[in-house]
Amino acid sequence: MNPQNTPDLLSYISDFYRTTDTKLNHLTKSVEQLKKHITLLYALRTNITDIPPATGHLQMKQKGCLKLLRLIDKTLKDAGIEYFLGYGTLLGAARGGGFIPWDDDIDICLMRKDFDRAVTVLTEKFNHNGFFTTWGLSGDIFKVLYTNKICVDLFPWDTYHSRIKTNDERTNFINRYIQAMNTARQLEADKRILAENPNAIVASTHDSYAQIRDDIIMDNILPDFENGDIFEGIDWQTFPERASHFYHANPFHHEYIFPLGEIQFCGHTFPAPHNVDAVLTTRFGDWHTLRPDFGRHNGEPFTYEEVALVREFIGNNQ
Repeated sequence: MNPQNTPDLLSYISDFYRTTDTKLNHLTKSVEQLKKHITLLYALRTNITDIPPATGHLQMKQKGCLKLLRLIDKTLKDAGIEYFLGYGTLLGAARGGGFIPWDDDIDICLMRKDFDRAVTVLTEKFNHNGFFTTWGLSGDIFKVLYTNKICVDLFPWDTYHSRIKTNDERTNFINRYIQAMNTARQLEADKRILAENPNAIVASTHDSYAQIRDDIIMDNILPDFENGDIFEGIDWQTFPERASHFYHANPFHHEYIFPLGEIQFCGHTFPAPHNVDAVLTTRFGDWHTLRPDFGRHNGEPFTYEEVALVREFIGNNQ
């Protein structure tokens, strides 16, 4: 065989992966476009009042989550720690005063200093008699659970060093945020590599989420806790968000969040952002539009033994 006619194996492999990656990116974008079209059609045909509430085990999960939230609410308030409802939980509260029909957990948000304190307080409080705390698989989401299937998720938020006033400033922030989140995902990947091979050479230039945030987003300027815009922590990103390259890059003005207000959720009053509409619009866009559930929770049903435990837990008002 003539060596000049022999394909360069490394070039072939490189071209193969580059072509495959391009096709995957194109497929991802096509799926996202399809989701938007389905969402529009779904919204035109469906009224949220037409969707029945949860029943069966899902309803039990929701009642269990509400009970767990009430226990966490008391624990955090007793410790002087502020939090507010967020994401799907806030969305359900704003739309109809309760759970989105298919939701099976509760989301709460805390500013960084409160988040760090809450982790310590809740770890001490909820690790007995069926309760336990852990960290999520998707970055540093802190979880409080009962029977491993009733869950309240805690999400950290951070404060920027200033208020973002112009489109150029906003674009700069978003670009820095995306760079920081990509760097955080690289850090996670490198930690997995080092866990298997401590002598491996990795690409990360930072040792922690905090280093990445302070260096890339904050430009090593201290946060302005009184006026600075607020943004979601780069610590976490769900698996569907990672696959579709979704970033939590939109900043929230300080007055959207503080001073905290209140909102009714399942017949009880809980802390909420000061301007719920502004927060939901920033995060979800047209949050009044009912979207098909692309992120449906597919948790396992309760076992026969767990049903009795959860029923007792829900009925226990102490």
